[in-house]
Parts: sequence; structure tokens; C-alpha cells
Amino acid sequence: MNLDDLAWHAKGNGGLPKRTVDVLLEHGQLEVVIRAAVERGEWVCALAAVRELCAAGEFRRAEDVMAPFMEIGWQPAVWETARILVRAGRAEEGLALVPRGETEPLSAEDRRGLAELLAEVGRVDEAIDLLAPVLDEDGMAYCLVQVTEGHGRDERVLGLIRPGRPFRARVLERAGRLDEAIRVLRGSIVVRDTVMVGTLEDLAELLVRHGRMEELHEQVTGPYARHTVKHYVRALRERDRDAGVHRSGAVSRGVPMAAD
Repeated sequence: MNLDDLAWHAKGNGGLPKRTVDVLLEHGQLEVVIRAAVERGEWVCALAAVRELCAAGEFRRAEDVMAPFMEIGWQPAVWETARILVRAGRAEEGLALVPRGETEPLSAEDRRGLAELLAEVGRVDEAIDLLAPVLDEDGMAYCLVQVTEGHGRDERVLGLIRPGRPFRARVLERAGRLDEAIRVLRGSIVVRDTVMVGTLEDLAELLVRHGRMEELHEQVTGPYARHTVKHYVRALRERDRDAGVHRSGAVSRGVPMAAD
């Protein structure tokens, strides 16, 4: 095992394909996957094995899987080991392994990784402080939205993300400000004469989540119909399915149904 080989594997250019590893795990072959990771330096196997071991609470074994990669200084293994320690309740040990920006500036990747770890151990305000100065850099605003979800910091996040950015819509939605979220997405559909397909789909999915069928129908009959029709069809199917379940349940209980 060496760093060049691992870099090659990590880019998907060598080693066992992820799908093969998934199939092995589906068939209960975790030990085979672990051996491939430890003995052959299969990075994809190592990541999959750690995921399974942590889910089972076997954090020490997960550390052992990462150990050979740590020994040769493979930086992704350092981050993965830090995550294992955090999940094992050893937060300070995990955070001590990774760059903190104290001696030299953090790379974008390290900043995102550190923010995720801080949020995972409940130090959400520190994660926000880490990301706030660089929100205009690629991916940082999205990371901020991700790491603060469910932590009651929505108003602070909204104060940091510039108005008009589609990331605000998700925060507005989870803060219960649905109409504002819809306005933000609608205002972000066209950027510099380019139709943002992802924003259209985000809007359609938001409308589906909240049962705003009339507004979703407007999207389907408007100029961007081809990007949203699949969401409308799915919503109709789910509504019909739910109605069928309701009718079936009512009939089985002998409840008379009103005519449509």
C-alpha cells in the first residue's frame, strides 16, 4: 500500500468497484471486506467497513481498519478516524487529529470537514463562526445550511446568507416561512439568462412536500413544464395512493364513503 495507489483508488480508477463491495455487504461478507481493506489496501472497502462497524457500535474495530492507512499518512484516513472517534463519544480526541487552522489557513475541504465535525459534537456556533467569513466560496453556504439543520440556528443563518441565494429557501422552509422560501426559489430560476434546472426541481419538490398542488400545477403548465412535470405526476400518484388507502381502510371499518 502506498499513497499513489490510494490516490488512484480514491478517484475510482482502481481497486474493487463500490457496487461489488455493496453486494458483498448485502450478502453478509463484512469480514471479507475488512480483510480486503487491511491486507490489500482497498480504500473503498475500508470506507464501507467503517460505515458498517460504526453502525454496529464496533468503533475499536473501525479504528483498526483505518490504522494501516493512518500509518502511511493518508489524509482521508485521518479525517475518517476523527469521525469514528466523534461517533464513539471521544470528541476531543477526534478533533485533535484534524487541522484546526491554528498554524496555517484551512483548505476549503478541511474547513467543511471541521465544520461538520463541530456540528456533530454539538458545537454548532463554532461551526457557524468557521464558515461565516468564507460563505462566498464554492460550497460553503451549502455546508452552513447542512451543518445547522435541526440545531435551532435558522435566524442566525438567514442573517449570514445573502438575500436571493437559493440556499436561503431551505432555511426559510425549515423555519416555517414557506411563502418566503417559494419566493426565493422563484426569483432564482433564471440567472444571467440561464434557466437553473436544479432550482426548478427544488421548487417543485418543496411544493410537493407541502401539498401546494395548485402552485405545482402552475409550474407544470408554464414555460418550464418539462423540468417539473415528473414531480407533479409523482405527487398525483401519491395523493391517489393515499386516497386509496384511506378508502380501503374506511370500507374495512364499515364507514360509508361520500361520493366524489
